[in-house]
Order: sequence, then C-alpha cells, then structure tokens
Amino acid sequence: MPTESDAAITLAKLLQSEFTATPNPNPCSPITACDSRYNRLFEVSILYNDGKLLVINKPWNVRIDGPVDETTTIEFLLKATFPTYRRLFLLHQIDYATSGVHMWGLTKHTATIMGRMFLRRQIQKTYLAIVCGTVDQQEFQIQLPLAPRPENDRLMHVPTLGEDVPDTKAAQTFVRVLRRGTLAETQIPVTLLELQPHTGRRHQLRVHLSSIGHPIVNDRVYGALNVPIYHRMMLHSWRTQFVWPGSGVPFNFEAPNKLSSLII
Repeated sequence: MPTESDAAITLAKLLQSEFTATPNPNPCSPITACDSRYNRLFEVSILYNDGKLLVINKPWNVRIDGPVDETTTIEFLLKATFPTYRRLFLLHQIDYATSGVHMWGLTKHTATIMGRMFLRRQIQKTYLAIVCGTVDQQEFQIQLPLAPRPENDRLMHVPTLGEDVPDTKAAQTFVRVLRRGTLAETQIPVTLLELQPHTGRRHQLRVHLSSIGHPIVNDRVYGALNVPIYHRMMLHSWRTQFVWPGSGVPFNFEAPNKLSSLII
C-alpha cells in the first residue's frame, strides 16, 4: 500500500517532469472548418488543454479574432467547440498568414500570469521561415529598430539613420540557418531559418528578414517573391517554451513542421 512518502515522491517527480503537447490532459479531435473564400477545408489541432491553458496549432490564413463575415475566426471556432468555458483570453498575437503554436487562457488567473511572463520575456518562441535567396552566415543576430509606417501605422519599417519616427522601438532577432536549397517544384534558391525573437514587435520577423535582403517567401506585404503554386506565407510558429512560476514545471509545445519538406 502506498505511503504518504511514496505519494510525495510521485508528486515531486510529476512536478519535475516535462509537459509537452503529448499526452494532452484532455484529448480532443481536431476542429474542422471551411474557408468559403477559397473553398478550403482546414483543421485546428488541439496541442494541449488542461482546463486553464489551451494551446492550438493555428492554420495559415485564418484570423485569430474579429468579426465573422466572409470567413470564420479561431476565437469563433474555439467558443463553438468549448461552450462550457465562460471566457477565452487571448494571450498573444500571431499574424493572419502565420501558422503554428498559439495559446489561449481559460481562466483570468492564467491570463494574468501569462501576461506577466510575456512582459518579462520569460516565454521563448521559436519560428521557422523559408526566405528568398541563400543566407551565407550560419548564425547571427538582427538588431534593427522598428517603427510604424507614417502612411499606415498597422505596418512596420526600419527607420533610416537619423530619421525621427515616433514610437520607434528596439528589436532583436536571433537567426540560425537550418537548410539551404531550392524551393520544391521551382528553381528558386531559398533558405530554411530558425528564428527566435528576443523582443515581440509587430511583424518583427517579417520586417527584419526583408531588411537584410531575404524576405519570407510569399510575404505579400514585406516581400517581393510570390510563388503562386504555394498559397501561404512561409512562416511557422514552431515551438513555445516556458517554466511555470512557483512550481518550476517546464512547458514545451511544438507544432508539426511542414516547411522542411518544401526545400530540396
């Protein structure tokens, strides 16, 4: 018969173990929806759900929130799938065109804690991107300030030296080359990059990569190369890692990487 000591040891091991996307505490089938604009079926996979934190694999070209007019949103789909949750808290943004790991709070307490962690940069996010051209340097950092464009404050740019632009903020991105080659079914030279933003500015990765002459493939705003046979911008939120305050339990969520198969 287990003793109190055995139970304490079991609990300690549990708290020290690494929580990943598998097994999911509350397994749930993927949410299937249709984008009527393109007659496209897509799935929203549930990577993790413990009743307090919900982590999904967001499809590309799907909005997070906002009005449901021409097409659905992630928020609408989650509310329809989990009607018992009184409220969904949006913990962080992810671009409409970007796929991958995205987190939602299911309680105000979780949302408050996660909000503090984001502000303190205690949450590490890793992205994958296929960019135009061959990136020669294996590892490097991009440290360029970002500011809203004067003509459209929803878009960002790197101010020129000496340019006085309101709301200019420092931004830093770590870059590592994973693979060089050509884009599948084309002769276009491309590079697969691993990206870690040390700051969380709007469109940071997209603008930083464009500013060094290697925009993300199919970035219709900051890039020049559009490959019609691929219908998405090639930016993917691959991993999100953090340690839960107090307990010290590490969390590591990963959304399957499909970009690697597009480089030959």
